[in-house]
Amino acid sequence: DLEGSCEISGSVSGQFLSGLLLCAVGAKKKINILRVDNLVQPDYVRMTIQSIMAFGGKINHDLNLTKFEVIPADTIGIGHYTIEADASTCCYFISLAFLHNFELRILNLGSSTLQPDFKFIHLLIQMGANIKINESEVTVYKRPLNIKPKGNVTFDFLLYSDQALTMGAIGLFADGPLEITGVSHIRHH
Repeated sequence: DLEGSCEISGSVSGQFLSGLLLCAVGAKKKINILRVDNLVQPDYVRMTIQSIMAFGGKINHDLNLTKFEVIPADTIGIGHYTIEADASTCCYFISLAFLHNFELRILNLGSSTLQPDFKFIHLLIQMGANIKINESEVTVYKRPLNIKPKGNVTFDFLLYSDQALTMGAIGLFADGPLEITGVSHIRHH
């Protein structure tokens, strides 16, 4: 009848915490998890929690994603679950449409997503992309003039560091330099 408890660091990657949460859902007893250190890319942990709860799992947690109480679920499963498009991968194609000035429509990905890389699309808009976003789709529209992406900006990529290399490629075509900060943690990925 003992409950399990453990501590985990979040400073290298939130994936370790997500993996632990996924495993804890299958435990026979309640599991208490304490996250120590900072949490890299917390949005991915939020996505994990959202998915677990959609499948019938029970997790109580604080707003800072520091303390978790994973309660055993009688059954885990769901009859129908739609997996949204992967924002990380979509950003490559959205960037290509922006750079080469063609139209592109991405379905099953929109403003309702928790995926942190989705925020990258807003940077492209800031750089001059003609992109419209609704709750479940993203559309890149052709611009009347194929102008260079706007440069002379600094971006903090802490929450969507996987897109730093994509922005590096876009920076080659920008009308001024780009500075990317907040990516030192990706040395460990």
